[in-house]
Amino acid sequence: MENHGLAMSNDAYAERQIEDSCAEALPSSWQRVLHLRCEVGVELGIRGCRIGDVMALKPGSVLDTGWKVGRDLPLFVNQQPVAWVEFEVMSGHLAVRVTELADDPGDKGARQNTEATQEAAAA
Repeated sequence: MENHGLAMSNDAYAERQIEDSCAEALPSSWQRVLHLRCEVGVELGIRGCRIGDVMALKPGSVLDTGWKVGRDLPLFVNQQPVAWVEFEVMSGHLAVRVTELADDPGDKGARQNTEATQEAAAA
């Protein structure tokens, strides 16, 4: 793919398109930080895991996460929850699809408390 006379991979081109679309939608004061990298992660906690369980891990070990299939997982940016996502497969790779944005990116507890209440009611 060609862009501004430079050869770019499909991934780099797609990244540039996303960056350009974000730049158009944000105030100019955000322009100078759009290129900065950040840590993004999905958290899948495993309840009830003990040190002995970890010490017994070997290739082929399976840990029961206790998470129901289809249940949304929290998405963190720089260790702050910003959205809820679900797993899906995209072009042979594991991906996440955003299902909901966090109301208050700094508030971990609100949705977790709601889900804990729902799980207790279902049990």
